[in-house]
Amino acid sequence: MTRKLVYIAHLLGDGADRPKNLERAAKWVAWAAEQGVAPVCTWVVLGSQWDESRREDGLAIDCALIERCDEVWACGPRVSPGMHVEMTHAKNHNIPAHLLVNPEFKDGPPQRKSTFEELSQRAPPDGRVVAHMKRMAEHHGVPYEDFLRLSQVQVVALELDNPTPKPTLATPAHYPSGMGEESRRLHREYKKLVDAQLRGEKNGAEVIRLTDECAAKGVILVPGGERL
Repeated sequence: MTRKLVYIAHLLGDGADRPKNLERAAKWVAWAAEQGVAPVCTWVVLGSQWDESRREDGLAIDCALIERCDEVWACGPRVSPGMHVEMTHAKNHNIPAHLLVNPEFKDGPPQRKSTFEELSQRAPPDGRVVAHMKRMAEHHGVPYEDFLRLSQVQVVALELDNPTPKPTLATPAHYPSGMGEESRRLHREYKKLVDAQLRGEKNGAEVIRLTDECAAKGVILVPGGERL
């Protein structure tokens, strides 16, 4: 029986939560196997043996494995800088990347029996993000519930063909009021860093610095953000 290869992405960190995050990630790996796929997650082993000084080597291995997988599943309570790198790498190689991210998933997948379809359709309780997603769905003529089922790669393809216009009266959902130009600058810088990584440059520290700056300023990195 052939199983789909699925790379499992989850936050790791380098602080006191690192051992707990490895344990939570292992739960997601077991859950993914129960969905009938073949999970790929060697970083769970390497993360228990290597410290943060080997981060660049670990991300290089992760990206090499992603290129051999059928899909990427990003799991857990939030998207970390490393997960951003992995999902962007998948997108740039036309590999579907699915978000199974929700603040409720801080201890691993739900205890009750849950399927991939159920979790992938559970939007995080962030009103600004939901409003932005609804606006994108309306712009592309796709029912909102169907739009939530699209992979990140499919959404990016829609946006490239026909970008969602910037609202004229309301502030876009991915940055605070008055931060439009700064958001576009941060998106341009992030895109340059990711492109550099695809050329083999090791700039993980710069990616972390930038994503931390985005978080501090309330900017959410979104597809096509350098134009919005």
